[in-house]
Amino acid sequence: MESGMLNYRLNLGALAMALALLAPCMAVAERNVDTALRKASQAGDLKEMQHQLELGAEPNQAYALVAAVQGNQFAAVKYLLAHGADPNAWTRINLRVPEGAAYCPMFVAASQGNREILGYLKNHGADVNAEWTRDRSLSQTALGASILAGDLQGTQLLIEYGANVNLVPRRGDLPLIQTVFAPKNKVELAQLLLRHGADPDIKNADGVTPRQQSRGYVALRASINQAKPVSAAQLEPEDVLEVAMALHYKALCDVALPGYPAQVAADYSLWRTSQAKSVSQLEASPEFQTQQAGAKAAFDQARAELSGDELQQQMQTLHRICEVALVDQFRTGTPVVEAGSGAAPPIGIIQPAPATVTTVTVHRKAAPPAVAGGMASHP
Repeated sequence: MESGMLNYRLNLGALAMALALLAPCMAVAERNVDTALRKASQAGDLKEMQHQLELGAEPNQAYALVAAVQGNQFAAVKYLLAHGADPNAWTRINLRVPEGAAYCPMFVAASQGNREILGYLKNHGADVNAEWTRDRSLSQTALGASILAGDLQGTQLLIEYGANVNLVPRRGDLPLIQTVFAPKNKVELAQLLLRHGADPDIKNADGVTPRQQSRGYVALRASINQAKPVSAAQLEPEDVLEVAMALHYKALCDVALPGYPAQVAADYSLWRTSQAKSVSQLEASPEFQTQQAGAKAAFDQARAELSGDELQQQMQTLHRICEVALVDQFRTGTPVVEAGSGAAPPIGIIQPAPATVTTVTVHRKAAPPAVAGGMASHP
């Protein structure tokens, strides 16, 4: 008897464990009526939709609304909203379907360019700034999803319908930073956000601003500096070294390229004005003057010793740095070292100014646009 009772208890324990293990699977199983409602909604079959609702289908559990939007079925969208569908249901966790902003009706409508559905959704309670997040996952919004898809049209539409370009997510990147990770249209997306008021100096939940994070992304940084000039208080110590490096390269270009000073006079004069204090202090520094003189002497010596082919290769590299990278510095504030010279600087000829320039206060404005008379930049 005791043995039988023990086996009975063991069997109950095993059954309880099995049920516990199966519980998640049971929780995510989808009812046939919900599956049928989602399919009917995407097809715009109102009669079948009504039939499935009468059988007990639940529009939000079925994600029927986003299916109707995917199918561009405006009549189905209106029908579902009239029968209890919540346009913000995607923000709730549901393990049966793909999660996140891909199931946001506003995102889907915008990506398809459907203004009619977009407006109707908004007028019937859709929150264009709603966030989805789960556990430690990054927050997702319709705008973020559109940016990360590289969808310029969808992003524009969402902004038109009220998407907040300065939304600070509960966790993750601000919209302006998300442009860096777009598979296409990175620069255009950043410029679009900036034109609509994106502020590169607001902080995310971790206390970091888009301007700070943009240091590693040349195109984003240039767009930010053009849209909103950096203030003296926002400059970082590295900016002083960027000025020193630009002056160093310019000295070499002035020596090596006939007519170079005249070609860049207009661009350089504007950049020099915006960098007046740091430029003056650096040029007056004995240490910097020594560095410049030493670099010129090394350049002249290397030029005299190199063979014809070697000299030509070195000069081509120097010319590209002068024509592209240095002009980018004058016009957009993009550091020479980041500006894509196309080749490594020639050893023995071009060496950046050593990082010994210290305690110089820099007052820099955003890069001025290209002006007439300046040197053309050829990528």
